[in-house]
Amino acid sequence: ATFIMMKPTIVNLLFAAILLVGLARERLFLKTIFAEAFDLEDEGWSKLTLRFGLFFVFLAGVNEIVWRTQSEDVWTSFKVFGILPITLAFMYLQGRLVERYTRPKS
Repeated sequence: ATFIMMKPTIVNLLFAAILLVGLARERLFLKTIFAEAFDLEDEGWSKLTLRFGLFFVFLAGVNEIVWRTQSEDVWTSFKVFGILPITLAFMYLQGRLVERYTRPKS
């Protein structure tokens, strides 16, 4: 049971590490994945990558707090009904950044 509750922390920290280490090495992995969906300037990709990297660290921290301080039932409810809305809200809030750095259509 402990590993199952720790798994989201591990996965989120792994995602954060991939994005942040990639950013430090000037590898924009989000650009590689989402280039077909969004045409952003590199500065926009860099900022989006930093924000997502830090967001994954945040999610890992919240998961740690919840599973270490709450019952297994509360953690399960948080995992099922809390993480998705938090993630969707975060993504929605990135809309202005995406708009700002979207390249004009030719």
